[in-house]
Amino acid sequence: MGDFIDGMMKNIKANPWRLGVVILTVLLILCMLTRNGFTDRFSQGPDPTEVVTLYYKPNCPSCQPAYYHWAMLSRNLRTDGRIRTRSVNCDDPAYANECNRWSGHPIFVRRQASGREHRFRGNLTYQNLYNFANRDY
Repeated sequence: MGDFIDGMMKNIKANPWRLGVVILTVLLILCMLTRNGFTDRFSQGPDPTEVVTLYYKPNCPSCQPAYYHWAMLSRNLRTDGRIRTRSVNCDDPAYANECNRWSGHPIFVRRQASGREHRFRGNLTYQNLYNFANRDY
């Protein structure tokens, strides 16, 4: 390894412009990658543009079993990072307009980046919720 470095140093001393060409090439490549947003994808992580929302009421008896599945789904989707999750307490007046769009509870809604919404309909199991969240529409 020492011979390699010694050879490089002798070459740079003999032709200092080569070092400048290498540095300029590296900078040019970095500029091109940054301009195309390539480095942003790695530095900021994925940008989750899809959201799965749980609409619930704390005193709702049918919501109780959903909490367990929701907690697991939310944790796994957060780890994955492609899809965000949020919970909306429909007893909170701040969410009255949003909750009035839906009847019955619990309600799971997936909102795509395009704004299109899909409501979960089916047997409430973790696997069904996971498939719903990750389904390609």
